Amino acid sequence: MIVECPGCHLRHDVTGRPPGTRARCRCGTGFRLPESPAEAGRLACPGCGAPCAASKRSCEYCGAALATARCPRCFATLFRGAKHCGRCGAAVEVPARALSEQGRSERQCPRCSSPERAVPMVAHIVAGTLLDQCDSCGGIWLDQTAFERLSEESRAQRGALDAIGGLPRPRAPLGADARKVVYLACPDCDARMTRRNFAKRSGVIIDVCNAHGIWFDDEELAKILEFVRGGGLEEARRRDLEDLAEEERRLRLEAQREAARGAWSGRADYFDEARAGGGFRLLDVAKTLSRLL
Repeated sequence: MIVECPGCHLRHDVTGRPPGTRARCRCGTGFRLPESPAEAGRLACPGCGAPCAASKRSCEYCGAALATARCPRCFATLFRGAKHCGRCGAAVEVPARALSEQGRSERQCPRCSSPERAVPMVAHIVAGTLLDQCDSCGGIWLDQTAFERLSEESRAQRGALDAIGGLPRPRAPLGADARKVVYLACPDCDARMTRRNFAKRSGVIIDVCNAHGIWFDDEELAKILEFVRGGGLEEARRRDLEDLAEEERRLRLEAQREAARGAWSGRADYFDEARAGGGFRLLDVAKTLSRLL
């Protein structure tokens, strides 16, 4: 069974632990393991969405096999295969993260690791947020949801800045050669991450995996949090809206010019036909101009 810590939202595999007993997360939060699943009325089939009783073994509408599981956050009963809990909305398929007693994360540093040498990262709780740091280069990995929380909550930003300053300094800080443009692999899915200038205007280039998280080289996370606290993110959003409005205005003017060119093209065709028919008569030209104008 996978259980989510209510404090830091780290997920633990507690298969084999007796229901009802208490567990403690690496962040220090204690919580009770859920009791055995009870009848939960009618649930939605993960295959077709039809209502089904929790006691059913197959959906009577689409025939999909049904097996119950528990939400890792609120412990509500649901069918295996459901992507989100119908009660609290938690993502169900997020895997558990294994940590050793020393706080070692299963993630490997994308900057320092190589096919010949794996460099594990260390898990830390910073302002209530779980992050992984590499002891060697000082880089930090943050899940997408964790970074969104830090970006939106000013209190979390202040606490994170203070806590980041207290993290261990890297044993081997990155030199100029190590900071050359390299597309790092995501420590979760091993796909190449994209490089972005955060908010397009911060000047801090971060490595992003859209599906899993963000990699910050040493001191980059602190620079971004300072940028956000200084109003940089709101200013970037304001400028983006201005750019969108300007682009919309440009496209509207371009459409008007195209329409005007089409109208004058039709008038030119009229005069060309008149000229080809034997020339203009002054009265005809005057009548034509009065109709067009």
